[in-house]
Amino acid sequence: MGRAMQQKLSDFSADDFENLSPSERVRHCREMAKRALALSQTAPPSHRKAYSEIARQWGELADDIERAHQGLSSGHPSSGYP
Repeated sequence: MGRAMQQKLSDFSADDFENLSPSERVRHCREMAKRALALSQTAPPSHRKAYSEIARQWGELADDIERAHQGLSSGHPSSGYP
């Protein structure tokens, strides 16, 4: 993992994530999914499935945030996700 990514991950907190705009949250989640997918391709075989699953979950979170934000923007309340 590159130094920039290590710094980015070590500085991450739930409070910081909560303060991001929905589009910034989506972007962050997609970046994390991309990184996890890259790790799944280079990790030891015993870890590949776990990294792939983490990538999938980051992607789902991004999709959920995007849907919730679109629902709020269109005036239709969604599941209440911020």
